[in-house]
Amino acid sequence: MKDVPSAQQFKALAMSAKRYKTICSKTVYSIAESVGEGHLSEADITQLVERVSAAHQESHDDSFDEDSKAAFDWLTEQPSFCLALDALGFTKIEPHEIEQYWHLRFDSVVRRWVGRQRGGRWGLSFAVVGASDSFLRYVSGVAEACHGYLTKLRARAAIDGPETVDRMKAVLCEFEQLLDSEWLADDYKAKLSRFVSIPKARACLNEPEIIANPTSRRNDVDLPARLMASELIRLHQRSFSATHKRVVFHLMGLPFIDRPLEMRTIERLAKAEKSRPRQK
Repeated sequence: MKDVPSAQQFKALAMSAKRYKTICSKTVYSIAESVGEGHLSEADITQLVERVSAAHQESHDDSFDEDSKAAFDWLTEQPSFCLALDALGFTKIEPHEIEQYWHLRFDSVVRRWVGRQRGGRWGLSFAVVGASDSFLRYVSGVAEACHGYLTKLRARAAIDGPETVDRMKAVLCEFEQLLDSEWLADDYKAKLSRFVSIPKARACLNEPEIIANPTSRRNDVDLPARLMASELIRLHQRSFSATHKRVVFHLMGLPFIDRPLEMRTIERLAKAEKSRPRQK
């Protein structure tokens, strides 16, 4: 088995989905912009599908660097990750089938776009990305959770976060009081008020998700694992509208997890996450 990727490599992989979305959206927009206003023949549509397919592949390749590719290769070779993918319904595409698979997938996307009288240039970009990034978004989400576990950032946020936010609020209050000093000229008060927007900063600090509001803060050896499991549950809720507890159980079997969680612990975390108020 290859060495476990570093936290930096997992972080690089966590950014791949965003990079793909940015690169592919701009590239497909340029393609859509080059399409004329007149009727498109069957040959024109076929050529457009081929251009979109090529843009997808190039964007996918460009979304990886050395670090993210190393993390991707390692993660997709892990039996626990493969079990998770199977349980979620992801299917492996054999190398000799990839070109045909994406050609068929983008053929329907392009034809719908053409049928809607093009639907705007960004419309094709959004449709192409939406039809092609689900797997990479999921991989990036898992990589983000791995990074949080390896760096223990989530654990530090859970333990120290509330106190740090309270200290920031106290500093803002003190700054506001000092800003009201009589000796400070009015024009400088105005400048400082523009530079430091206290109401906006205070509103930001009051947002419930600023420290991720973890469902578990008990500071023990299993805290990093519980926080990783909770992050994976939220990933599943965003991506599939379900907690997929069994999938989380598989993923918590990745080799670098020191103490895999029991299923009953994951079920408890899933129940807590489902009852958590969601931001609109």
